[in-house]
Amino acid sequence: MTAGYYCDGSTITYSAEKSGQTLATVTGVKSVEGLSVSGRTVTVKASALGTDKVTISDGYTLKLDKDVTKPKTSASKWTLDKTTATYTGAGLTAGYHCDGSTITYSAEKSGQTLATVTGVKSVEGLSVNGRTVTVKASALGTDKVTVNDGYTLKLDKDVTKPKRTASAWTLDKTTATYTGAGLTAGYHCNGSAITYSEAKAGQTLATVTGVKSVEGLSVSGRTVTVAAAALGTDKVTVNDGYTLKLDKDVTRSKRTASAWTLDKTTATYKSAGLTAGYYCIGSRYG
Repeated sequence: MTAGYYCDGSTITYSAEKSGQTLATVTGVKSVEGLSVSGRTVTVKASALGTDKVTISDGYTLKLDKDVTKPKTSASKWTLDKTTATYTGAGLTAGYHCDGSTITYSAEKSGQTLATVTGVKSVEGLSVNGRTVTVKASALGTDKVTVNDGYTLKLDKDVTKPKRTASAWTLDKTTATYTGAGLTAGYHCNGSAITYSEAKAGQTLATVTGVKSVEGLSVSGRTVTVAAAALGTDKVTVNDGYTLKLDKDVTRSKRTASAWTLDKTTATYKSAGLTAGYYCIGSRYG
């Protein structure tokens, strides 16, 4: 009670200030605005809390109000620093814990570093299943990708892998070039590393000059067979190591017999000649 006068109708008396009985003592708070008492329970709001440990006197129990943040498990996550991606396990957010007699504050706790992947350009394409890190195309550039010991790398389905290209003919004016099998650009994974390889053109094998098309060209071993569709009137040659061969549809030059011809009353005797056509001597046509 505060100091003052009291009147009972017939008498006025003066009373000095009298303090109430101490009921509960709470230590470690920064304000009394966030404290309330109901029976033997003291409820504490966030506004009363700092980072100090909060305790209460015997006979009373502490309780956190609804506005107080409690620690929660944070999800595992990837973070990226330049081209190094780090996978961190579950951690804890900052918050307060109450066991009835004590309120304690715990700072944020990061999860344990589990996997470290170097050589990536993004973490969006990374996922973890057990001890395997799967990598999508969106995470890959041309750098070599590695992972720490204990983990294995795996390419996702959308990643382009190198493929063998077929042997092929190409034509530049009247020169046809036969190129052996090559490789397309793509990624290769051996479990511990992912590497990128540029496209590799096949080796130039045969070069045929004097043709008008590659449609009539085919290769078997060291022999280039030439069909009629590839031939004009130019001389055809092939590079050393290869032999030319006429296909069945090519008209070959034939020898004509000696013969008489008559023009009115004039007879002419002509010696053997040749019909129009192609002949082959192995390395060239003429």
